[in-house]
Amino acid sequence: MARLGQLRWAEMQLFETAGTWAASCDEPSVAALFAACSRHAAWRAQQLGRRLPGAGHLHADIVTAPAGPAIAAVAVRLAALTGTSERLGALGDVWLVSLREAVVSLNGMLSTVADAPSVRLLPMLAHDLRRDADAVAAVTNGLGVDAAGRREADQVVSTLGAAVGDAGGW
Repeated sequence: MARLGQLRWAEMQLFETAGTWAASCDEPSVAALFAACSRHAAWRAQQLGRRLPGAGHLHADIVTAPAGPAIAAVAVRLAALTGTSERLGALGDVWLVSLREAVVSLNGMLSTVADAPSVRLLPMLAHDLRRDADAVAAVTNGLGVDAAGRREADQVVSTLGAAVGDAGGW
């Protein structure tokens, strides 16, 4: 239950961040991509929320929390990115990929009997995350970023990817 809440928190952060990026982006194709990723993150967060408890004093918002302060700090760093290349790289190569890995990992730990609804849901979420990552890659490849811009974005992605790993993932 706690892991589902942590994944829901990460999706809610992605929803907010990608939505903000969409509103501030001058490239129409990139803004549309950020908006779509934001919408998809909201749907995934909603689906995860439906798997969380809702009885008495225990409700989804109580267990919707970051895995720890380190991953919360990574989310803040991701949200603070300003360059289009850095945002695309961080979204496609860090956020979506590491979230998908967390979803797949959790699904492998669940009981097919006791956790059957989540076992059915998580592969759908993993598929949706993969499709979003593929869409980010397609838009990124179509932008034609120069070598210097790509190196700078790669550096940011590498640093943030390491930070997600050091934090223990989403």
